[in-house]
Amino acid sequence: MINKKFNKKGDIEISTIMKTIIVVAVVSIVFIGIIFFPSKAFGFLPNYAPGEDELIRVSETTPIQPFVGDIELEKLEKVISSSKGIIVTNNKIKSCACGINCDNYANAIKQISEEDKVDPLLILSMMIQESDCKVSSEVTGSVGLIQISLKDHCGNYGLDANIEKCRTQLLDPKTNFDVGIKILNEKYKALGTRHPMGNKLYCNNKPCSVKFENGTYYYEFQGCGKRNQYYSGWDAALRGYNGWSCNRNLPAQDYYVDNIRLIHKKLKENAEEN
Repeated sequence: MINKKFNKKGDIEISTIMKTIIVVAVVSIVFIGIIFFPSKAFGFLPNYAPGEDELIRVSETTPIQPFVGDIELEKLEKVISSSKGIIVTNNKIKSCACGINCDNYANAIKQISEEDKVDPLLILSMMIQESDCKVSSEVTGSVGLIQISLKDHCGNYGLDANIEKCRTQLLDPKTNFDVGIKILNEKYKALGTRHPMGNKLYCNNKPCSVKFENGTYYYEFQGCGKRNQYYSGWDAALRGYNGWSCNRNLPAQDYYVDNIRLIHKKLKENAEEN
């Protein structure tokens, strides 16, 4: 039982114990709010909920179906030069701003696709999504046409361990494609086949959920907007290439796979028309 103490005005004073209990309770509530509702607790943290257009467009995307058949170099050059005004999620526009380099990129893509047995239109889709075909593009420490992470990959795949020398290497289109597609192929072998990653794959610092249906493993992705989705095949490889957790610096990356699906679909249409 707590003893009541009156001040000079006759009001009840709150004891030191009660004050301590109240302070602890308030601090606990604030702490819980920060942990479970960070976007509400801090206005500067994004609370990403896709808009109506975004939801409609994402729902229309379908898993990557690699282009079947050989694409001649001349056709690939035409597809690259005509890759303009492609609408992706949130009604953003993606284009290939290759300028005088279109033919050089086509040659490099053709060579890498044959060496590593990867759909050339998938490589082109990645280049459009990652850099808009701008060879000197650099975003948050990732460099070049398909954005290779300096921190994660310098010193590997034949790249120099020195960051500046590595950056220079990755500004070469052929080297950038070569390293990027090797990484993508590794992700495909780990995630796009029947070999499960199990608890080795983490979503926001905890093991991702894995489903097995009709002989295929599906891996869960949890983005900044809590868009829990399951990916398999090349979609899982692309998600692995970009990352499995929320990137609060670039929350729009939640839609990385959806964007590449839309770009790839458009490029296949262009290839069939040409």
